[in-house]
Amino acid sequence: MPAIPRTPIALAVGLVSLCAAFGPQAFQSASSSPFQPAVPRIWDDQAMSMLELPLANPIGSARHAPANYYYKIPVRAIYKSYPIYEPGHEPRGYMEWLKTRQPLIIWDATHHPPLQTREDWIRAGEMVFDSSTFFYNLDATLDQVRSPDWYQTVGVPVTANGVMPFERYVIRKKGAIEVSGNSCATCHTRVMPDGSVVKGAQGNFPLDRNVAYRYRAGVARCAQQRAVSVRRALGAARSACRSRHSHGATDCLAA
Repeated sequence: MPAIPRTPIALAVGLVSLCAAFGPQAFQSASSSPFQPAVPRIWDDQAMSMLELPLANPIGSARHAPANYYYKIPVRAIYKSYPIYEPGHEPRGYMEWLKTRQPLIIWDATHHPPLQTREDWIRAGEMVFDSSTFFYNLDATLDQVRSPDWYQTVGVPVTANGVMPFERYVIRKKGAIEVSGNSCATCHTRVMPDGSVVKGAQGNFPLDRNVAYRYRAGVARCAQQRAVSVRRALGAARSACRSRHSHGATDCLAA
């Protein structure tokens, strides 16, 4: 089984489990003492064994990885991210400013954001919610999120201040701007009719239309590349024919 880096996403899952199991009282603490929520263990062998109903023939039932394997998986780093604006809404010089940013890891195996108060935990959960798990243009490319045609054709909703909240810009190398992908926010952020945002809701990023847009763009790009290749091949053939014709050949292509 490959060792796939895990993320602090366990924090978010733990918070949801905590609320379901203990209710709001789990988050109540005396104002004079640090906030210490009772976050349950995420990967528990006994709980995982009861996660799914066994099949009629148990030989085909799922067998999940054991906890000692899960907790050996390297923690995936979370980088500081930045909002993506619809064209025409981003601050002046925004992209140039992003290119000057140094990579900043805000959460990994060695350090994490403050977790002293209830507000700290809420902010930390939002960081995890917005964090990427892929960085290879899984959901949208840099060209797309900066293209008015993409927003109009796909129907991507934006907030009242022009932010596209389903993805974010990430800097993992100075000067290289990447679009995040496959975060919780991608599928579970909803832009309301008034331009406000609800995180954790049924999302309204048009994934199906976005996939179709990318396929069509890919087909058009391939067709354009083929046309260029054909023109180059014909040009080379004609040049060769002209050279042969100058030496007396008569079976050349028409110039």
